[in-house]
Parts: sequence; C-alpha cells; structure tokens
Amino acid sequence: MDRRGEENARILSVITGSQHDSEHQKNLKVVGSAGNTIHAMGGLNINQNLAVTGTASLTGAATLVGGLTDKSIGAKNKVVVDVPFGSAATTWVSGAIAQPANTILTELTVIVTTAIAQASGKVGTNVGTAADGTGATIAAADDDNLLAVAGTAVAVGTHANGHIGTAAGTGSIALLASGGYSASARNIYLRLSNDSGNFTAGAFRVIAEFKNIEAQA
Repeated sequence: MDRRGEENARILSVITGSQHDSEHQKNLKVVGSAGNTIHAMGGLNINQNLAVTGTASLTGAATLVGGLTDKSIGAKNKVVVDVPFGSAATTWVSGAIAQPANTILTELTVIVTTAIAQASGKVGTNVGTAADGTGATIAAADDDNLLAVAGTAVAVGTHANGHIGTAAGTGSIALLASGGYSASARNIYLRLSNDSGNFTAGAFRVIAEFKNIEAQA
C-alpha cells in the first residue's frame, strides 16, 4: 500500500472504527493530502461550520441544520428572521434582515407563526431600509395585503409573498425593481401595520431571498 493509500486507510479507521465516545467525536479532525476521498460509513454529523474549497460531491441524503451559503455568482441564499411580539401598538417591525453586498432581493415572504391578536382592523406591510420600518423603498406600502377584511385575529399560516414585478393585492408584496439591489451590505425591515387597533399578541416570520451579482467573499 502506497503512502496515500495508508493515509486514506487511517482516516477511514478513525471515522468508522470503534471509538465513538462523545469526547472523541467532539475533537475529531480529518487531515489528508490533496486528492483524498473521505467516506463516512453510516452517516456523518457536523454540528459546527464546514468549509469546502473546491467541488464537493454528496451521494445519499444529508440533513443540514442552520442553512448553507452559496457564494458563487448567480446563487440565491435565504435569510430568515423570526419576530416575537413586543408591546401593544398599531405597528410591528421585524428585526434587521441582513442583505449582503452585491445582491438583489428577489423574493420576500411574511408568514404568521403564532396567531396575531388585535383590537380590530386590517393588516398590511411596508418594507424599507429605515429601522422603524418606514419608507417604502424596497416594496410598495400596502394597508391590507396580509388581512383584507377587518377582524380581531390573523390566523397561523396567513402570509403575503412577492417577487420582483409582483402586483400589489391581498397576499402579495409588490417588490420594487429599483429598490432590491445593493452594492454594499445593508439591513432592510418589514413593518406590519393595523389601520384601527393595536396588535396585542402573536409572532411572524420573514424569509428573504437574495441573488448574488458578484461572488461573495
């Protein structure tokens, strides 16, 4: 067996051998020369960051927790922000939604994850770069796209979604073609607004999709 073959055999013996105690798994490091192929028999769990330089091939199923970022030109990546209830008010603003430099916002979704309670009224959205959610610089303001008929609750699963060019209307977020691109990293914010009463409970989630115009660092 040549040196590379011995090295591969050593790596395989570490991954597939009898040493399965938690301390060993926590500190497992695989180091090999260029060109090695590593096989994990029975599955490979990765609980921290995994950096791959070059091409990676996966045969079979993989479970990924926390998301995978593709930094290549043209790739699309999602940013998810969960927004818990804060205090009673007629407006409710998401946390910062981080947009990477040299990307275009191509899709935006807001969905109710815990039923929203409110005094009454219709519910709409506004998307901009101001931290208080004002200024319709990213999507046209809409006063009833999330809840078009006045009521005291917005059910779990109620959502509004938009791509570039989506027309305004119930269930839609009208993204502005002129507002989605940013050459530098920035934060955007989505604001819910009620036209006649305070929000009093609930939670919602924002999912934003950004497309790389340049390769990401």
